[in-house]
Amino acid sequence: MSKSFWAFCCGALLFVASAGATGHMRLLGGPRDIDINKDESAKEALTYAVQEHNDNTTDNYRSDVSQVLNAQSQVVQGIRYIFTVVMAKTNCTKDSEKEVCTIVQEPENAQTRTCKFTVWSRPWLNSRIFKEECIY
Repeated sequence: MSKSFWAFCCGALLFVASAGATGHMRLLGGPRDIDINKDESAKEALTYAVQEHNDNTTDNYRSDVSQVLNAQSQVVQGIRYIFTVVMAKTNCTKDSEKEVCTIVQEPENAQTRTCKFTVWSRPWLNSRIFKEECIY
């Protein structure tokens, strides 16, 4: 059999395998949905993203995740985590020493925004690159 036939067969096998058990097409090497509750590395990346968000914002109060809308990971010379979350204002000021902050529940003070956080983690280089896009 020719080399082109075997190349076609391998390509077809990869194409079928990329559909996964759910039947949804997924680009090999592309982002994959993850369960934030079961992936400790993803939890750490999200915690890092929230800290970076709070450090970079001009708000006087810290924010925290009130809802995770989507969580994905992608293997790209390390792991790139992509989170779409709803951030909400807490009762802690930025200079507060409180360890535990709660999300403000009063409607007039419940300032929320949807944010997309990207954390590219390369542990062997001790490197993390953070990017955020928030809609206020």
